[in-house]
Amino acid sequence: MKNLAQLKEGQTPYKIAKGAANECNIFELGTLLHFETHSWQARKRLDKEVTKQISKKAEGEWVRANKILINRDHLTEINSIITAARNYIWDISNPFPIKGINFIALEIAEEANKKLKEFSKELQEKVKPFVEQYAQHIDEAKHELEKDGLFNEEDYPKPEEIAGKFWIYWRCFDMVIPSGATDAIYKEETKRIQDLFKQTRTETILALREGFGDIVTHLAETMNGKAQGKSKRLRPEAIEKVMKFFETFQYKNVFKDSELNTLVTQAKELLIDVEPKDLRDDKALAKLISTEISDIKTQLDNSVETFKRKLTF
Repeated sequence: MKNLAQLKEGQTPYKIAKGAANECNIFELGTLLHFETHSWQARKRLDKEVTKQISKKAEGEWVRANKILINRDHLTEINSIITAARNYIWDISNPFPIKGINFIALEIAEEANKKLKEFSKELQEKVKPFVEQYAQHIDEAKHELEKDGLFNEEDYPKPEEIAGKFWIYWRCFDMVIPSGATDAIYKEETKRIQDLFKQTRTETILALREGFGDIVTHLAETMNGKAQGKSKRLRPEAIEKVMKFFETFQYKNVFKDSELNTLVTQAKELLIDVEPKDLRDDKALAKLISTEISDIKTQLDNSVETFKRKLTF
């Protein structure tokens, strides 16, 4: 599924000329994802002079530097869906040098599109009852804020507008150069896009190595502490985090970092089917895995430093 979004009339997908040395057209590997979310924050910053006059009771419960417009518990389920959508995109995508844009592998683009539709539908299902009870939430806030003369009806979106304050937006696209561009502009844009390609590859490889390095470092420190009889405990979340990385690595490793792939495979084979209980009950197994994980950590640290040194030349 190479083209997920229709190109505007007069535009053509950017392609690198055949035979161009040492160049990689990233759109043969993935697509760009513009992803944004929005949730009404239900707060309003107060004037400093007003803040000074607030009673300590109000300051501790309803007003701090910002005035809380409604009880934020009413937004918990809504915000949890938005957070889940953000975490999902974080797990499957790679960084891109333009703010708000991610790079995802073609093989997961269709699945991502379907998943985001599910998140969006679930979000609207949670927004609906909030909208229905919106007037009640305002009345609740009014009861608290009026104690200090801080309630202002104009702080609140109108009832017909509040549903539009919560959304998940995304679209997949390739970079394009207008077909009517002059030769000079075409040359300049081609150079910019090629530089973005190189930067995307560099940042993706580095982010994956450092990200896996952080996970393995935490696991190694915990394992070493346990093997040495210290108080650190290996919790299920620690191994789950590594397993989650294994699940998404195949999609994120779009530039085929073979060195990192080798280390990830080693860790996966080492930890597959291992439970924290196994490590608590079998000290020999715990020591073996601790040693192997520490070795992988050392190799990862070296790979990151080596890669960074190459970038300086």
